[in-house]
Amino acid sequence: MRPAALLVALALLAGVARAQPAVAEAEREFRRGYQALQAGDCVAALVHYRRSLALAPRPRTQFNIAACQEELGQLAEAADGYRAFLAHAEARDAAIAATARARLDALRPRLRGRVTLESDPPGAPVQVDGERGPRGVTPVTLALEPGAHVVRIGAGDATVERAIEVSPAGTTALRVELPRPAVIAVVVEPGDAQIVLDGGAPVRGRLEAAVSPGRHLVALRRPGFLDEQLAIDAVAGRSYDQRVRLRAAPATTALVIRGIAGATVRLDGRAVGATPADGGGLTLAGIDVGVRELRVERAGRVPWRGTVAIVPGEAVEVALRLPPTPTPARASLRWGLRGLGVAGLAAGGVVGVLALRDVASPIAADHDRGKSRALVADALFVVGTAALIAAWRLGHGRAATATILRTPGAP
Repeated sequence: MRPAALLVALALLAGVARAQPAVAEAEREFRRGYQALQAGDCVAALVHYRRSLALAPRPRTQFNIAACQEELGQLAEAADGYRAFLAHAEARDAAIAATARARLDALRPRLRGRVTLESDPPGAPVQVDGERGPRGVTPVTLALEPGAHVVRIGAGDATVERAIEVSPAGTTALRVELPRPAVIAVVVEPGDAQIVLDGGAPVRGRLEAAVSPGRHLVALRRPGFLDEQLAIDAVAGRSYDQRVRLRAAPATTALVIRGIAGATVRLDGRAVGATPADGGGLTLAGIDVGVRELRVERAGRVPWRGTVAIVPGEAVEVALRLPPTPTPARASLRWGLRGLGVAGLAAGGVVGVLALRDVASPIAADHDRGKSRALVADALFVVGTAALIAAWRLGHGRAATATILRTPGAP
């Protein structure tokens, strides 16, 4: 710094020919400062330079003051002095201005101001000047370059942005009150019921969640109970405590199955009873609401299966009807078809053996006869199989038909 101060001192000596009393005194103080600087006493030099600047404000005197401050480690004051010099530098000060800019650039990385950030509630992330990652969470003290900065405190809807001016000479404090989220707390009975907030993942029994302001929907459901839905218009900073007892869904008065005597009834794969042998109906009470699978079995057969929608407050009757009992003529036809089928298959087998023997014969005439017999055997197999299928269908008959009757508004 001393060569720069010496340069300015010589320029001042050459530029002042006739000074008025204040200017002359400023010149004397400047010389004293220069002499103190030459002696290595920066503190005394700074005193004399400041007196000189007060008597005659000159940009070059300001430069020397900044140089002394930098030498003494007063970095923030030195940076301000260099800026003040550059703001008032004259055209003849171009070389000194270049030195001031270089010194200011060298000082800038070493300058830091302290910023203390607090929030209510604490623990909010802090971002500076649009940085992607946070610098920390409140309360936090940051070291920032002097000048204007924008800090963002919080996340999501609970966020506050503030512009701050950081001074290298002190500590800037900022405290903000963050928007508090609304809190929704729901307790439902029975305790294993599902709670779904805004279509999210279900939780059981109890829910407590911080939400953004606005309308939120809470769905409550459990099998065997009526569904409930809550609409909550949340306001920031408020808590909403809800306790809900689900109402049991009314079971149907009865589910009645009639029309097939001595049949086993299965509901959702579980045997629940049998229809009376006298042809009366089977009555089931207290059936849970929903779509249920109904299956009716008798003598190893399933004459009917299907689904029945059980609606609260309705009595449901399933009336089944079996196909007509086969007549004697139908039974005789079935036995005749069975005999025809067995005979056709047996005859086809015999003709097939003869056909294989003729085809294997080296005599051409026997070979041609074997082909004809093979065709006859195929035809006999087809006739026998068709006859047996027809007999099986006559013996088993068609599935039962069902008529479902509903009585709404049952007590």
